[in-house]
Amino acid sequence: MKTSSFLRNVEMLAVAACAAILIVSPRPAQAALVPVTTGLVLQLDASDIDADGQPDISQGVPPFINGQTIPQWRHLSGNNHATNFVNAVLPLYVTAQFHGNPVVRFDGVNDRLEFPAVTAQTIIILQRARTGTPLSSVKGLDELIGNAADQGIRRDQLTPSRGWHGLPGNVNNGDFTFPGGSQFFVDGVATDADAPDTFRTISAIRNGSTVSVTRLGSYTGNTRQYNADYAEVLVYNRALTTQERQDVETYLATKWATTIEGTPVAPLITTQPTGGTVAETVPFSFIVGTPNAAATYQWRRNGTAIPGATSASYSLNAAMASDAGTYTVVLAHPSNPALSVTSNPAILIVTPPRTEAVLVPVTTGLVLQFDASDVDADGTPDISQGVPPFSNGQTIPQWRDLSGNNNHATNFVSGVLPLYVTAQFHGNPVVRFDGVNDRLEFPSVSAQTIIILQRARSGPGLSGLDELIGNASDQGIRRDGGTGAIGWRGLPGNVNGGDFTSPGGSQFFVDGVGTDADAPDTFRTISAIRNGGTLSVARLGSYTGEARQYNGDYAEVLVYNRALTTPERQEVEAYLTDKWGTTILKVPDTLVITAVSYDANNDRLTLKWDSSFGEAYTVENSQDLVDWDNLTTGIPSGGITTTV
Repeated sequence: MKTSSFLRNVEMLAVAACAAILIVSPRPAQAALVPVTTGLVLQLDASDIDADGQPDISQGVPPFINGQTIPQWRHLSGNNHATNFVNAVLPLYVTAQFHGNPVVRFDGVNDRLEFPAVTAQTIIILQRARTGTPLSSVKGLDELIGNAADQGIRRDQLTPSRGWHGLPGNVNNGDFTFPGGSQFFVDGVATDADAPDTFRTISAIRNGSTVSVTRLGSYTGNTRQYNADYAEVLVYNRALTTQERQDVETYLATKWATTIEGTPVAPLITTQPTGGTVAETVPFSFIVGTPNAAATYQWRRNGTAIPGATSASYSLNAAMASDAGTYTVVLAHPSNPALSVTSNPAILIVTPPRTEAVLVPVTTGLVLQFDASDVDADGTPDISQGVPPFSNGQTIPQWRDLSGNNNHATNFVSGVLPLYVTAQFHGNPVVRFDGVNDRLEFPSVSAQTIIILQRARSGPGLSGLDELIGNASDQGIRRDGGTGAIGWRGLPGNVNGGDFTSPGGSQFFVDGVGTDADAPDTFRTISAIRNGGTLSVARLGSYTGEARQYNGDYAEVLVYNRALTTPERQEVEAYLTDKWGTTILKVPDTLVITAVSYDANNDRLTLKWDSSFGEAYTVENSQDLVDWDNLTTGIPSGGITTTV
């Protein structure tokens, strides 16, 4: 067994050049989260105006184009969406206004949005009052947020030196902070002075009672219109503490690269870059996520700045051995480079391409082997050949059997042939079936164990049940394309008489785990063992004609005429893992490495992990992730210290 079976949540642990390398599975990208959510009744964010959880600036096609009117600004934490369906009074979506981020612009003439009444005691808004002439005729009071009774946060456009109606002496009965003891802050400072045309964070805490607010940009009709750009609006139904207010102000300053109490803050990283293992000549990309559109970037490899690597991503078009190393990226504030943050390290391992075939470790009962990396079965990986047997996108009339049994898969109807697609999986080719009419047929073989490395693809299919491998009687391994939550028809409760594992006591695994759940668009090793007897299989991609077409990429197909034992199945899965650079998950989900340290003076490596499982493990090391040497075997759970 290889070290690939050692971890559950860690892709690979290797000891190379006397260093421990830990690669953690990537986290999904996410938006910056508000640090205080208790009592949060309204959040409107111009950088995520459709409230889908993804900053609009990171989307290829944002929800609105520059200058387009906005009929709805969606609430990020509920259903209090701000709307207005009168076209003439809609604000605009204006891009690249605040460090590259969009804003919602109200014209100061008649623009307004309304939302369901929410009870407000704390309001924090990042906005920019704009120089202009509003229609307001009563003292030039322009409503940032308020209600139909003319109560809210108001800016005195006629007295720009004062700015806001916020502090005692500058408020009247209609102002949000009118009650004694209320608080008002501009960029974290207790003041209501604010000149226009600068983005400011306005924080108001009403003492003793709440006020219902229902609208942005005016209090009613064309009265008290506010001429401004809104970046983010946060409303709470309670009074925040000083620390909570400061936390929210810091969140806005960090997210939008503005200032708090007059001081800029460092950018925020919301998605750390992740490393991986890639074969030479294969592309690889590092990506960092941040809501700070204006942050500057500098990628580093092994601590040295990479010339020209100054964007949110860094891509290698064809990884080489010299590209291996530890990558980080430094994000800095656009106006103060000293305010910077460095990402977590992301480690890239580059392996040499295979130049010789890797042999299946279990051959007894092997009746069929299709390998997309050696589609002509000449014993030499196609990727190492100067002229591969097919070019990218070419149809394949025959996929030759490597088992020695001459069970070649063929189809001589040109319109239904799958494609040979290069550089799909760690640089290796795949055989792609289109989910419409592609299929290949081979001489009928008796199957009791089937193990296939494949990737189901999102897209067309003529039925919910898509046949990975089977026969003309609609029996085989089938993926439920119409029920993505299930994935495969594999385990009891999800199978019927036509499924390969329908007999009681049969087994089904996805990446070595007893499950049939599997989302599309990820390479998975599917292992199925039929209990009690064999089933004849004779085709890939459909069971007959154009029925149950499979939309997916095949990497390798192995069929045995007997039931493999658990160690044999794991041996074959580990073979696929080592050969194709995928993962097999074999140990408890909660196994976690708790410490990795290296003593350079004594050349000693220490690993520690969760000791609650009572199992023994084999630890191996490798210089190239192909050839492995045992460090020690049969060690108790908990940890190891060894010479490397």
